[in-house]
Amino acid sequence: MYSVWKSLSEPKNDEEPHSKRKEAFNAKWNDQRKDDYALMDLMNAFSNCANHSFRSKADENGDLFKAFDEVFNHLKRDCDQP
Repeated sequence: MYSVWKSLSEPKNDEEPHSKRKEAFNAKWNDQRKDDYALMDLMNAFSNCANHSFRSKADENGDLFKAFDEVFNHLKRDCDQP
């Protein structure tokens, strides 16, 4: 678990190293709650991966954006009224 967690903080092939990301990881690593941090970061990484893998792309036909706009505009009208 720790090796996978650590790999999340390391730059990927096309990324530049970020010292703040490494500092944040080191702070979590040295904390006594590092097991909790590891689990949360791994679950978050899995969730992000799953969301990008299974969701249809909104720009394929634009239907998702249209549906969102209709719902959002309706909610905005309802919420803007006192």
